[in-house]
Amino acid sequence: MIESLRIREPRLGSAACEFGLVARSAIMAMTLTLISACHPRGDEARAAPGASTPAKWSGSTFSSQITGYNHTDKTIASFNVNGVWGGNVTPHANGGDTCCLQLPQAWRQDLHVRIDWEDDQGQQHSRDVPVPRYDPNSIGIFNVHFLRSGEIKVFDINAGLGHPDYPLKGEEANLKPGVPNFQWPREVPASK
Repeated sequence: MIESLRIREPRLGSAACEFGLVARSAIMAMTLTLISACHPRGDEARAAPGASTPAKWSGSTFSSQITGYNHTDKTIASFNVNGVWGGNVTPHANGGDTCCLQLPQAWRQDLHVRIDWEDDQGQQHSRDVPVPRYDPNSIGIFNVHFLRSGEIKVFDINAGLGHPDYPLKGEEANLKPGVPNFQWPREVPASK
């Protein structure tokens, strides 16, 4: 019975068999990498600016998807949050949607993240950004906003820009100056 469940491979020369073995090993390695990408890797995070050593978080952590919002006229060629790649974002758009940033389950007042980014001219930039209080019952998307003022604001909330519960509001929230973003709840046209 077990014999019938085995996948039978055609008999090939030794080079083809070696290639098959290498290909299967590569696929297995990529699968394991993807599986472990969102697994917590400990409880280290950045300390507040001016602190001499990284903070150690006591308690559990959670994983959040990273999404970038570019409110500026220039492309964000690439950005990272605490060393985790967040993608790139074209002007007046959102993007990135990468996995995964680890944050402590319990928010702390001195919680900061390090945002590193490259602009459309290849210039490297870096900034420590405070993480505002988040609700452990409404987390899962770590939103990074590159604002027209030059500020960077971050929020961990399981809602998107324009949602009534989203903390960034008013003109500052608009991806393009003077053009309101999509608002929730969205009216869906009735079908005829």
